Amino acid sequence: MSLTNFGFLTFHDAFDHTLDQVVGSDQSLRNRRQAVRAVREAYAEIPARRNWRYYYRSYTLQTVASQTTGTIAYDYTGGTYERMVTLTGTTWPTDVAGRALIINGSRYGVDEYKSSTVLTLDETDCPTTDVDAGTAYTLVKDSYELPATCRAIFTLYDTNAPGRLIPCVDPGDIIRERRLVRGAAFPVMYSAYRGELHTGGMAIHFAPSPSGVRTYQCYGLFHPAPLNILDYSGDGTVATTSGSATVTGAGTNFTAGHVGCVMRFSSTGNVKIPTDIQGEVDKNRLEPFAMQSVVKNYSSATSIGLEIAADQTLAGSGYRISSLVDIETGAMRNAFLRCCEAKFATTDRKMVESRVAMYEDALNKAMYADQRVYETVGPSWLPMTLAGYASGISLTTGGTQP
Repeated sequence: MSLTNFGFLTFHDAFDHTLDQVVGSDQSLRNRRQAVRAVREAYAEIPARRNWRYYYRSYTLQTVASQTTGTIAYDYTGGTYERMVTLTGTTWPTDVAGRALIINGSRYGVDEYKSSTVLTLDETDCPTTDVDAGTAYTLVKDSYELPATCRAIFTLYDTNAPGRLIPCVDPGDIIRERRLVRGAAFPVMYSAYRGELHTGGMAIHFAPSPSGVRTYQCYGLFHPAPLNILDYSGDGTVATTSGSATVTGAGTNFTAGHVGCVMRFSSTGNVKIPTDIQGEVDKNRLEPFAMQSVVKNYSSATSIGLEIAADQTLAGSGYRISSLVDIETGAMRNAFLRCCEAKFATTDRKMVESRVAMYEDALNKAMYADQRVYETVGPSWLPMTLAGYASGISLTTGGTQP
């Protein structure tokens, strides 16, 4: 399979398009900054205008078993650390942040891992008196961070029992259930709300706290991949071999941030930076790429891997790497580009009304095109055509004709 003729849209493509359509030859630094801003604003708006089918996907998470081995002692103050829990008989897992410790039927938040046998509890959620050595405990993990791109979760089920959907409840129900069931058990409900590990993060919260390792699959709506790379193209040259996914650079400075970006290549021996098929008006040049693919992995500053193997052997070629605009090009492309133009025009107050109107019209068409299921065959117990329906009706009795 070749991606050379696939209709990828990159951050740089959208940037160039916006400049060309709105300001033409006036490609000043200010206008270029405005174009970057317009593309980013459009990229945030388009996904928010509709639950596009392209952004639906599944996500799998695995719960962590509760820990009860050994015993603990708790020193509220005056020890090596404040609010210190010392474990005897086994060790703490290193990833205790975000977990909870159940002591004598009460649940407390874990603050930090200090050593294999010492952790501390949350300053605002801890016992205020010492707990004697030899006390039993349960360490649980009932909150699981979602990817930063997750917008909404619609269903969640246990993969060991795929017919059993776990009910999603209000966050308050989760908090109440955890206080009532002060131990680990089989989760019977979940909710998705703010996580505690990362600022601005969302998490799935279970109740009761999971007692064992179980795999859950979610079905939800996700944000598009971020736009991080506008244009990386100035360092060195590259070479590819037909049938191989490896790109070898000379004088390049590839980074892990290039993974997921679109990479375009000039023809063999052409060290010029490739353009898209429209060229670049500000530089008055047309150097269409000879090949393109998506970067799948990073090995070193001079070696990266492609999502699909190269379909050409190239050597000493120029290249351009730019973030993929994560839209479905068949339905959403035109609406996204019209939105870029409207966002720029709104900032610059040039033809703003007409550009916003064109964007709204393109968006309506995109929404219609996003309808992906067209049922052409009705249920087997219904007639498939009007003629079939008419042939089964008696004009005198209304029943089936003899």
